[in-house]
Amino acid sequence: MRKCLKIEDNIDEILSIIIRFTKIRKKVLNTNVEQMYNAGFEPKDVPTEEFSQSINIAISEHVQSGRLLLFDSENLRFKSNGEFELSLIEDADDRKLFEKDIELYLDAQSRKLAENQTHKMIAEELMKEKNGVSSELISSWF
Repeated sequence: MRKCLKIEDNIDEILSIIIRFTKIRKKVLNTNVEQMYNAGFEPKDVPTEEFSQSINIAISEHVQSGRLLLFDSENLRFKSNGEFELSLIEDADDRKLFEKDIELYLDAQSRKLAENQTHKMIAEELMKEKNGVSSELISSWF
């Protein structure tokens, strides 16, 4: 049975989790580029599909019942106060790109970083609008 965490302050909590997740992913993707010439290098990523599924379930639950339920998955564990733990996963597709063509690999990392930044900016903007505060203040919270 999967563990479930119930949270009372719904939207701020989900947005803060998304922002934290994107910050972690940015570090992982940057590390992929910085360490790609190190011996034994293996591209990693965060469990984006598991995270997306957990967030989709949480939002559906919020819409239906006004509460937020976050379900753990194989590589993602939610804690109280908006915290979570995740396990990095090996990125087999990026490994193939890396072995085949470094430029394609770097392009893939750049696309992932851009997509990740977009997700972070959307979550920050939604939090800004909901709370009536500046983007700078939102960024300082994380």
